[in-house]
Amino acid sequence: MSKLFHLFVYGTLRSGYANHDRYCREKISIYPAITHGKLYDLPYGYPALKCPPSYILWKGSNDISRDLDTQNETAISQKNRTEPIDGFTKIYGQVLSFLDPEKAIPPIDRLEGFSHNGNSLYTRVLIPVYFIDHWSPVWAFEYARSIEGPFLPNGIWNSD
Repeated sequence: MSKLFHLFVYGTLRSGYANHDRYCREKISIYPAITHGKLYDLPYGYPALKCPPSYILWKGSNDISRDLDTQNETAISQKNRTEPIDGFTKIYGQVLSFLDPEKAIPPIDRLEGFSHNGNSLYTRVLIPVYFIDHWSPVWAFEYARSIEGPFLPNGIWNSD
C-alpha cells in the first residue's frame, strides 16, 4: 500500500506557476497527468475544474490520514476511467506526490478554500487520473461555486 498522497493540479499549483514553490515544497515527485472534466478560466487569475459526477469517487475530509487510506483502498473501475463523457474534455495537469500529507495538504486546503463542512470555494475530491502508465485514484480540487468564466476546450489553463 502506497503511503504517498497524490494530488492532481491544473492551475496555480503546477510547477512554474504562482503557488507551486510556496505550497508544494513538500512534494517528492511530479508527473504529467490527464483526467476528464470541464476547465474554465475564472476572472480571478485561477482556473476552475468541474468533474463528471460519475468520476467523483469520494469527497475529502479534514482527516488527511483517513483520506490517504481512502485513496489507497479505492479501486478504479473500467467505467470511470477511460471513456470520455459527453460534454467533458481531457484536462491536462500534473500529479504531485507527498510523503507527509498531514504537513503538506492542510495549507493547500486553506489556499483552495476547502472546508469539510461544505462551505468551500473548492471541494477536494478523489477522481480517476492517468499518470505514469495507468489510471489511479488521485485527489483534485473541484470548483464548488457557479462558473464565471470561459470554458477551455483544450483542457489547459495558462495564466498568460
